[in-house]
Amino acid sequence: SDNLQVLILDDGYQSYELKRDLDIILIDCTKPFGGRRLLPAGLLREPLSGIGRADCVVFTRSDMISSPKLQKIKEIVGNYYKGAKVFHANEEIREFRNISNNSVAGKDYFKGRKVLCMSAIGNSAGFHRLIKGIPSIIIKKIEKKDHHVWTRSELGSVIKIAAEKGLEIVTTEKDAVRIP
Repeated sequence: SDNLQVLILDDGYQSYELKRDLDIILIDCTKPFGGRRLLPAGLLREPLSGIGRADCVVFTRSDMISSPKLQKIKEIVGNYYKGAKVFHANEEIREFRNISNNSVAGKDYFKGRKVLCMSAIGNSAGFHRLIKGIPSIIIKKIEKKDHHVWTRSELGSVIKIAAEKGLEIVTTEKDAVRIP
């Protein structure tokens, strides 16, 4: 489109053939550095030294860890990134959307309720921490690997478990689009 001014690409850092104006590295503070091992043994797509190419670094979920742990992560990043552009991004729930009828409920909708969390994302623990912050009572967690597409059979099992235990099902926006 002629009106396109900004294009943001997720996971494009290692694509050297792309022309780019800005490289942003996100460090998930709850799972930093992918076990310090490259794929397939760990989660890193390249050595930590690659952080040095970044134009800025964003520490995500930094509110979910202790100050000493955050300081250690910053020290490790500082060994590679010498720039001054450092930011913090923390998640919060704004609303819940019912995926069957698209109705919206406020962030306190699940306060004090018993829930079953189902997720197939890279960091399900971060999702669970968000839900626990409501405060709701997480009774059951059903997790799959990142990018998993939920089958009708799996969803039937989740619904059955929730019905038997009187739980409400909560999932992520990323998972919701993969539910048939």
